[in-house]
Amino acid sequence: MIVTKDMDHAGKLNFGYKFSSKQPQISDIYRGLLLTSNRGFSQGVNSLFNLYLHRSRFSYSISDFRRNIFISSSISYSYNQNTYGYKYINLPDFDILIKEKADNNSLVVSSFKINQNISSIKSGLFLEYAGIYRRSYVDINDNKDVALNNINNFIFRYGSYFRGNLNFKSGVKLQLVDYKTSFIKNGNEEFSSFFQMIYELNDDLIFSFDTKQIYPSKSNSVDRVYNFIDLELKYLAIKNKLDFNISGHNLTNITNFQNSYVTLISMSTTNVFLYKAFVTLSASYRF
Repeated sequence: MIVTKDMDHAGKLNFGYKFSSKQPQISDIYRGLLLTSNRGFSQGVNSLFNLYLHRSRFSYSISDFRRNIFISSSISYSYNQNTYGYKYINLPDFDILIKEKADNNSLVVSSFKINQNISSIKSGLFLEYAGIYRRSYVDINDNKDVALNNINNFIFRYGSYFRGNLNFKSGVKLQLVDYKTSFIKNGNEEFSSFFQMIYELNDDLIFSFDTKQIYPSKSNSVDRVYNFIDLELKYLAIKNKLDFNISGHNLTNITNFQNSYVTLISMSTTNVFLYKAFVTLSASYRF
């Protein structure tokens, strides 16, 4: 069921509700161990039963071309009956998640986006939020409890569209992750930023400078900022037909960095290995 209300210049409202029933998938009932992450395994439930899902969603959007502002937002609520709970087994080298039958669990997903074009300074601003709130039944080392999981993402971007030869793009992203029960609390924070400069040297040559920063996360011991830099020079030999590119990648020569991974019962770090600084030459032709 979907209901839509168009409020002319005030935007548009949507409301929807859906009920569904389904059988477990093969991975939900498989009794062997399935690898799900760098140190995690899952095991299926030991019985067959119908799954019932109630889902409702409300959204609002507005596009005002006169004021150059565009907004969209939504929130959805899912309530699962006759569903899964989770039993956790924490071992020194890996974790096992075993699905068990549970009476219910719930999930809330929300999002908000706003895009504002500011013609007086020839720039655009973009703000985005996305959040997940999950409630589920868990069994951790034979202790039954209710687990709450919150994931919040915040993104802000700026972009210019000046009439001159020089333009910029930049932005930041923050992610907050939180897991907790009555006796466990785990969390993590991750922050990154980027900056891009594009300069048209003339009608045929375009230079771009890209940099990205990954800051230390809350859950690991790394205290450095990873700063990645790429450069590119593009020559438009035949406009809209033939291009030549010379690009420099990973010019700060970062050969590895750490990613943090947090679950309800563990916190782990993964090393990501990268190529050393290198240069590429390429050409593209469009028919």
